[in-house]
Amino acid sequence: MSLPSKTRLHGKAEDFVRGLKEVHQTVKDNLQVANDKSRKFVDQKRRHVGFEVGDLFWQRLQRILSLLVITTSSQQGRLTWWRLLRR
Repeated sequence: MSLPSKTRLHGKAEDFVRGLKEVHQTVKDNLQVANDKSRKFVDQKRRHVGFEVGDLFWQRLQRILSLLVITTSSQQGRLTWWRLLRR
């Protein structure tokens, strides 16, 4: 009597794995289509905003300075004026 092979899978297991791979690929393809569709509509509304050094702009604190400035909970999320110092 020989030992079972570690590389050969049972027929039902192979079918199950194949089915999972097909579902995974289908979901991945559907997500890509949805992402492309969403990007298309967002890009239609997008506009280029050019800033020059010295311009003032509004920015929420947590987006650009979360690593540079320690903010208190009362400051987080507030809109604040910032000056563009360099590009």
